[in-house]
Amino acid sequence: MTQKLFNEKVTSKDELINQLNIIYAQVPAFECRKGCTDCCGIIGWSEAEDINIRAYLSAHGIPYRRGTSIHCPYSSNGNCEIYPVRPIVCRLFGVVEGALDCPHVKVEKKLPPEEARRLRKAIVDLEVKP
Repeated sequence: MTQKLFNEKVTSKDELINQLNIIYAQVPAFECRKGCTDCCGIIGWSEAEDINIRAYLSAHGIPYRRGTSIHCPYSSNGNCEIYPVRPIVCRLFGVVEGALDCPHVKVEKKLPPEEARRLRKAIVDLEVKP
């Protein structure tokens, strides 16, 4: 049986963000090349990640945007406006064995695909419960 990384049902936004950070910490470090947006296509994120992203946007005076093209709405002039709170799909780019390879940056440690799926599922399963 797989050990849980977190508590699926959280009671506050701060607790939710803390749980996301616990999960994100399981992803190998990867620093994108400055000015590169090669992987910034149409992306989706979970409800938990949306709460985190909206909190970050609000704190930084950045308007919430919906995607209207084939590019992420927060990819701007070669930069990611939400990089510190980017979703798991962005964090996994370049660090999963046999998938999502970055053509510009190589990492020494990669996650097995099943571990990447487990982390993604952990984030999707997060819920805020009053």
